Amino acid sequence: MKRNVVAVVVCSVFVSIFGILSAALAFGAEVTRVKISELEMIDSHSCIYNLDRNSPASGLALGALVALVIAQIILNVANGCWCCCCGESPDAKRVYVVLCSTLSWITFFVAILLLLLGAIFNNVHHKNYAYHYKFCSVLKPGVFAAAAIFSLSSVATGITYYFMLRAGKNSGSPSDNSSYPNQGGIPTAQPQSA
Repeated sequence: MKRNVVAVVVCSVFVSIFGILSAALAFGAEVTRVKISELEMIDSHSCIYNLDRNSPASGLALGALVALVIAQIILNVANGCWCCCCGESPDAKRVYVVLCSTLSWITFFVAILLLLLGAIFNNVHHKNYAYHYKFCSVLKPGVFAAAAIFSLSSVATGITYYFMLRAGKNSGSPSDNSSYPNQGGIPTAQPQSA
């Protein structure tokens, strides 16, 4: 029992570390993304992107993506196939496990999508000329910050369903005699007289 608790804590710590790393890298990508102020207007109909620096935002976003995928892999390996073996837990707990797992996966995919698209659109224009101001586009503010929030919520709901699933697997019902040592299969009720 103590060994299981240590395994749950260690797994949760590693997932938390990768989740926080993912959020920190995504917030770093938000700070370093290409901004509209870095555009240089040539005339009223054309612009050029400044080449003073390469924005590290795309690399940070990809690092955040990798950290989030690693956290999700650790959670799924630790949980195993919970959908098949969760039938022994009470119905209310099963509903919460399914809800948290579904939220974790939805927020995971939204965070991955935002990080990937943000990395792509931030890195598109480096030495491009545009003949109309509409085409001198930059990534909108808040894309990487939203990805960071979604990655934190993905990890938080993932750890929540991991705890709930482990609590359901580790606790035996009091009527189950097989969970007590040297008591397997012994009836505890008094025989009824006819």
